[in-house]
Amino acid sequence: VANLPYVSRHDRDQLAAEVLRDPEVALFAGEQGDETIRQLIETAPAHLHAGSLLALEIGLGQEPALIELLRQKNYGDIEAKNDYSGRARFLFARYG
Repeated sequence: VANLPYVSRHDRDQLAAEVLRDPEVALFAGEQGDETIRQLIETAPAHLHAGSLLALEIGLGQEPALIELLRQKNYGDIEAKNDYSGRARFLFARYG
């Protein structure tokens, strides 16, 4: 389970003031906001057994590209779950 930074620097102005009190390293991950998540997807297989579950919180609009990367890296049973506002916010995938 990971709650990595997933906000694009371009979306900084859309964040609530209380969120911006968090350290930048906890919020922002590259231009698209998914850099840290991509690194985890790429490197996690070295630490996972077949059938291990990877659970991620993701940013808005990141779902299609991250699902494609998961498929490329031998993850299956990929499922996106929505948050309370109906937006894809969580990804679940099994390795191997």
